[in-house]
Amino acid sequence: MKNLGLKWIAIPAAILGLLAWGQRAEAGPNDKQALFHLEAPAPKTGLDFHAAVHLDFLGYDRHEENLAGAGSQENNFTIRRARVVLTGILYEKITFFIQTGLESTDTLLMDGIMIYQIAPWVDVRAGQMKMPFSAERLESYLTNPFLERSLAANLELRRSRGVSLGLHPRNEMARLELGLFTGENMMKNNTDDHFEYVGRGRIFLNKIIPDFPGEFALAASGARGRRSPVREATTSFTGKTLNELTFFSPVPVNGYRTRWEADLSWRYQPLWLAAEWIHSEEERDHVRINLDTDGDGVGDAEVTRDLENLLEQGWKVSAVCVLTGEPFSERIVPDHSWGAVELLARYSTVTFDSQEEKIRGQVPGTRGREVSAASQALGRRSIDEKVRSVDAGLNWFIKPGFWIGLDVTWQWFDHSSTYDGNNPDQHSDINYRGRIAVAF
Repeated sequence: MKNLGLKWIAIPAAILGLLAWGQRAEAGPNDKQALFHLEAPAPKTGLDFHAAVHLDFLGYDRHEENLAGAGSQENNFTIRRARVVLTGILYEKITFFIQTGLESTDTLLMDGIMIYQIAPWVDVRAGQMKMPFSAERLESYLTNPFLERSLAANLELRRSRGVSLGLHPRNEMARLELGLFTGENMMKNNTDDHFEYVGRGRIFLNKIIPDFPGEFALAASGARGRRSPVREATTSFTGKTLNELTFFSPVPVNGYRTRWEADLSWRYQPLWLAAEWIHSEEERDHVRINLDTDGDGVGDAEVTRDLENLLEQGWKVSAVCVLTGEPFSERIVPDHSWGAVELLARYSTVTFDSQEEKIRGQVPGTRGREVSAASQALGRRSIDEKVRSVDAGLNWFIKPGFWIGLDVTWQWFDHSSTYDGNNPDQHSDINYRGRIAVAF
């Protein structure tokens, strides 16, 4: 599997390298962030190289612990991201985007996208990519001011394989994207012969309303696809905190998954305000589950039943302000010799609701609640959970592409005790994260 991943990176890179023969062109203003740029005189062909590394420190407000079924939380240093990005252009209308994640053998190929500009207002994309659904997921976290995504991002796939069609007018005041994807996460083949249909529309009010202050965008998305255990079991989304504590284990699903999303973003001088809402329903027809029939929170039977839809909902609001006055951007260029500083804050929440109270057991007359690995590890009586978090952080941009970030996250669990039974009344948690980052 490792060799296969390297081939997916090496072969396209080699092709692009051969096509980019010729003299090295002088870098223009848009090329300065690339480590190197190759360009052939004619036809228009080029290759750019970018990279990013994030070294993180993770800290917790109590002793280290490992909860079987919910993951591990430890004070630790980790390479959160180590990315290499290749972008290429062929004949002016065809572009490539290849991103590899060297931080893990599971992420050797993050993106492998081919884009064909059919007309000035139409483009087609094909490959492995982020689906046009969640605004937060579509944003690149290689340079994003927040160190990790919000809780609401649990309700979206990292990447998927498929094709999309993009429509946009010349002045880019709006964009409509329609896509067909496998509905499986990245590097995973389709398991059930079904596909997921995705659509997203976005408008920029500042390009419609004269003299509108800053950049203001509104967007909405929808996705629907059938997921059936044809070749292997199909499961729901997973609920994880930004420090990898699994508070909702994926549960069996069978049927349609329908999702809706809405978001807004306003950038004005040193400010950036954003919000997003995601709603998801996953059908659970004839699924086999683990049942607790004696009320101790531990599974003691397995049954196959038609269950209510699993409801999943998340939302977040965030604010960023560059305290030193520079215009906000993902790549801040400091006006001062000592750098630039920005302050950020975010509130987010996510809910997983099975809509089930008591489920009929295998033995006549018995009823129980569905349980999972995470619910049992965290002391819950059912799989349902709601988690809320508040993030506060500070970023110091020392030079363009080099910065240090600090973040504190407070988390509240409605039904879980992250103290592994030592304090069953304690449902809150505090995490700390620091980052040294380079992106060029």
